[in-house]
Amino acid sequence: MSDERINCSCNESFGQRIAQTLQLLQAILPIQRRVVHAGDKIYQVGQSFNSLHVVSTGMVKVVNLSADGREQVVALHFRGDWLGLEAIATGHYTCDAVAMDTGEVWSVPYAQLLSAALREPELLRVLHHAMSCQLARDHDSLQSLCALPTDARV
Repeated sequence: MSDERINCSCNESFGQRIAQTLQLLQAILPIQRRVVHAGDKIYQVGQSFNSLHVVSTGMVKVVNLSADGREQVVALHFRGDWLGLEAIATGHYTCDAVAMDTGEVWSVPYAQLLSAALREPELLRVLHHAMSCQLARDHDSLQSLCALPTDARV
């Protein structure tokens, strides 16, 4: 487990936080559960944003295609991770999210998530926590990239 995942768990155990988040979502929101298999796309670049997704089981990679058609892995997501947060800003998904193995992904309509968060402050805390963890992971990735020599970055 990487340091940022430990830091994102606050004072609770990592597994406990994930279980509590999944239970909270299930209790408050209409969850669309989807079994995915390796290679299945959860969403695609350019697709209109209307839902956030949570990995319940399995692993998901977020990828971009380079100009020459090569797949570039942007992020890996595991149980309890939220997918599609970057699409809130643009209204469209900016990458493809692809299942790496058999698992389950929960989809939550964003408008319903916001409405429920107004009624349930714990849900808003969970959403903010997920966003903060994503920012921390992205920051750590950029820091790692910046530490590479110039020729390696290019």
